[in-house]
Amino acid sequence: MSTVTSLSDGGSIWFDAMEGLDGAEEFFLDTPPLEAGTADGQIPVFDGQSNSHDPEEASDTDEEDEGARRSLAVGERRVLAGAQQVIHRTSLPSGPVADEGSLFAVFKKNVGKDLASVAFPVTFNEPLTLLQRAAEEVEYYDLLSEASQSQDPVEQTFEIPQLRFISEKVSHHPVVMAYHAEGEGWELYATSSGKTKFWGKSLEIIPLGANNVKIGTDHYQWTKPSSFMRNLMMGTKYLEHTVEFRESGYWGVPNQVYGAVYSPAGEIETTLEGKWDEVFARKLGPNHLQVLWRMAPFPKNTLELYGFTTWGITLNEITADLGGKLPPTDSRYRPDVRALEEGNLDRAEAEKERLEELQRVRRRQGKDREPQWFRREGDEWVYAGGYWEQRVKGWKAVESLW
Repeated sequence: MSTVTSLSDGGSIWFDAMEGLDGAEEFFLDTPPLEAGTADGQIPVFDGQSNSHDPEEASDTDEEDEGARRSLAVGERRVLAGAQQVIHRTSLPSGPVADEGSLFAVFKKNVGKDLASVAFPVTFNEPLTLLQRAAEEVEYYDLLSEASQSQDPVEQTFEIPQLRFISEKVSHHPVVMAYHAEGEGWELYATSSGKTKFWGKSLEIIPLGANNVKIGTDHYQWTKPSSFMRNLMMGTKYLEHTVEFRESGYWGVPNQVYGAVYSPAGEIETTLEGKWDEVFARKLGPNHLQVLWRMAPFPKNTLELYGFTTWGITLNEITADLGGKLPPTDSRYRPDVRALEEGNLDRAEAEKERLEELQRVRRRQGKDREPQWFRREGDEWVYAGGYWEQRVKGWKAVESLW
């Protein structure tokens, strides 16, 4: 459970749940009299800073304890595998060792086109495959575990899970991936594909495919919004999502978002608010909020590690408990990605070109691999079963993909 700390934004103070309480954190908002310059009805919330009770004398120990608590809340720094304790890494062997090169040189002939068939140099990549990036979405799996134990449908809040997770590329042209995760009382599956278009100064990312979560007898389905990567040629690059954000006034809080949960009859059951890059809460009353999600802290040197989260850093590692259990097709065995992770650009580029040529040869010979763990149902790909059972039995020797 959480320790008692406060989150303050120049007036409103938020306190973590006391020891011994179960469930999500709840806060009672102590609202001081409005000061000059503060708009009526605007409540500054969620500044994301963790302070001691004296905001001017926050101790390093308190900050470290709070950071460790949040990291452990999402999970996997230390995992018990049977009697063996697995300690995941907290850094990468190397950060980027070269710049991205000229984006303009690659994009200038492809304005308005789908970029799926464009070959990019290895320096444009990060040391994760698309299949591994799908696993980035399961970082906050604990939220679905909490939702599966709730009897109140309003409390079944969402952020993708991870206990058993498998992803597979089910189509090469166009690129389509499918992934499946499951835990006690819930199941998640998704078909993921998309289009990208270059518009001169920005890159449009258009997700395709449905996302599904089943919690008990309830089935939730949604599609992801389009995004734009801005400032491709110069300046600081950033993503802009095509969802509705409330405009921030002069005294407003940036990145603030709001939402509502509706009943089948169309009536609002509860409202949600927070910041999309820090914390999200359910409003229980005028001054009473229940925190549903809080972003785990980034590693201190994340800008030197491709901007990966603590979770993302672990996705390409092979820990001792995985020895002999991964299939030979696992993404963690890709030599080009491994070389890029280690900062060896020459080897990474050579391996990338070699693997792409092997794929072309297989397709010319009609030997392109069929999906093994997913089957198509209409427009969706669903898990066909068998992976975890085969994992226990062990993997037969197959022709290496790499």
